[in-house]
Amino acid sequence: MEKRLLKQILIATIFFVFLIGISLIIYFALKPKPTCFDKIKNQGEVQVDCDGLCQPCRLVNKTLELKGVYPILYDNRADLVARILNSETEYGVNNFKYTFKITDPLGGVQEFTGEDYRDFILPAESKFIIRQGLILTTPWQPGSKIDFEIDPASIVWVKPRAELLKSDQTFLPISNIVLEFPQATDIKNKTYYNFTKWLQKGSTGDQVGDLQKVLATIPNIYAGKVTGKYDAKVVTAVKAFQKKYGLRTNGVLDKGTRTKLNELFGKPIAGNNDNIAVYDASAQVSGQVMNNTSFNWVKVKIAILLCVGDKYVAAGSPTLDNLTSSKQDDFVYRWYRTIDPKAKICERAAYTNVFDQNNFIQIY
Repeated sequence: MEKRLLKQILIATIFFVFLIGISLIIYFALKPKPTCFDKIKNQGEVQVDCDGLCQPCRLVNKTLELKGVYPILYDNRADLVARILNSETEYGVNNFKYTFKITDPLGGVQEFTGEDYRDFILPAESKFIIRQGLILTTPWQPGSKIDFEIDPASIVWVKPRAELLKSDQTFLPISNIVLEFPQATDIKNKTYYNFTKWLQKGSTGDQVGDLQKVLATIPNIYAGKVTGKYDAKVVTAVKAFQKKYGLRTNGVLDKGTRTKLNELFGKPIAGNNDNIAVYDASAQVSGQVMNNTSFNWVKVKIAILLCVGDKYVAAGSPTLDNLTSSKQDDFVYRWYRTIDPKAKICERAAYTNVFDQNNFIQIY
């Protein structure tokens, strides 16, 4: 009996140890990995979710500084502009959510927000947040108040790549910026080129000739004659144009290439197919953005503000696609409402999201 009892105890012990082992394996397999947002002090933090591997405790409950909010009013619409400052020199915020609010003297509130009302800010950066063409459900009244609010729960402090922090240059400087006000005579005498057809090697016709004309105006793109024939020289020129503007390099006048050409050389068309109205820009700003980083960026956003005296009168937010390292690209932005001809460019800046991995162009 004694040997049988010992054998039973041994088997029970082995089975119990086996069960404990299986339970521990399942527990550690399903146990959530420690994060800096789990409200648990589990990564050597000094306090819950700060210091150690997490953000510094001094950044807990810290927000961004609001330096000013400005309405630009026109045609029962508004461009709303906020200027914010990040005083942190090492940490930025990668995806904060914000809201604009307009409160009239009687307490009525118009709120502008949504899932696309998100932005980022780099360390030690002063930034303009611009929302354009917002429809005012009630007219702006004297004495109305405009607010800009950042959702505290959306603020996550992140340290960018070390290579970017060590840079002693402006990431994306803007140069050769020019503001123009087309005059009636300029509009009358100006030649526009709108491209509507798919063109490729072997195509002929007026639009091929127009393509040769506009490509010849861009330095180092096309030096051939205007023949109206889409030959090998035109293919090479189109490829150079596509490469310059970050488009698919195939030598074909496809939809993306036509869109860029029409942006640069075309006459804007507004309205629908039943009632198309053609009109010209009242003001245009153009310039170049240089990429001083060692990275290639999918998207670069530009902020342009025009002012008369100390008052902002127009805001623009053009974008550039596929800006490669150590290269510069041209941008153009046009306004089609009345702009005071006394306006001057008072603010300009270019931004790119260094926190978004999808914003880095992969080179293979």
